[in-house]
Amino acid sequence: MIALVDLAFVPMVTAIMARLVIRVKQWRNLVFLPVLTLLFVANGLMHAGVLRGDGELIRQGAYLAVLLISLLIVILGGRVIPFFTSLRLKRPKPQPFPVLEKVAIGSVAALVVILLLEMMGLVVPAVATAVIALLAGGANLWRLMRWEGWRALHEPLLWGLHASYGFVALGLLMFGLAQLSLLPATLAIHALTVGGMSTMILAMISRVSLGHTGRPIETLPGIGLALGLMLAAAFFRALVPALWPQATHWMLSLSILLWCLAYATFLMLYTKPLLSARADGKEG
Repeated sequence: MIALVDLAFVPMVTAIMARLVIRVKQWRNLVFLPVLTLLFVANGLMHAGVLRGDGELIRQGAYLAVLLISLLIVILGGRVIPFFTSLRLKRPKPQPFPVLEKVAIGSVAALVVILLLEMMGLVVPAVATAVIALLAGGANLWRLMRWEGWRALHEPLLWGLHASYGFVALGLLMFGLAQLSLLPATLAIHALTVGGMSTMILAMISRVSLGHTGRPIETLPGIGLALGLMLAAAFFRALVPALWPQATHWMLSLSILLWCLAYATFLMLYTKPLLSARADGKEG
């Protein structure tokens, strides 16, 4: 029963998103529907693994989910991060480099396909997976550099987005190294989840919570500290154990503490605005 309730969530989100996309005819956003469908599959695999006591199936489902969410970040990040940066800094937005865009997104999508093939029993050489993962990490790092994030070091709502995207690129590079048995794959996954996803979520909700409550998009005191804590959590969880494996247990505990402090800071600053009426008097 718990599995059925949990599995129902993603199909409901997919149906609602499809209806909204079709209604406003933003056809390019239909790309999210197959990603959400595969997230449903990944979730199902994890539940099946729990029911069967199959740890490998749980791992495959988890890795598939992480790569799918990383793909969403790469797609969405390419749209909003350079836009937000140019808007805030009042500078022209860098024009996309078509080949780089295709490689940056396509290589992450290829990793998802490779994992799906492996789950169906097909053997993909680890070297091939490593090359694609390293290409994905390098292409997205180059893509990030073109967005001129160093000009936004004074603005946490911007450098948080750039830093989290940088951890996605780093996580992909680490995933490639893991395929060559140069480091544990779990460290790459934590670079993607703690450094990439968790920091990206914190940076985005800190921004959109202001705009959607009718408030000026200005960094609230303490958000820079919260984002710094999240990046420190990623550093201690994903990078330090790669150099000092003996400290993994302590680094995990420290990372958990920093993660909790970061999001507690967000709750402290944003609970009242999110529970209050819009500052501009509009509905919502």
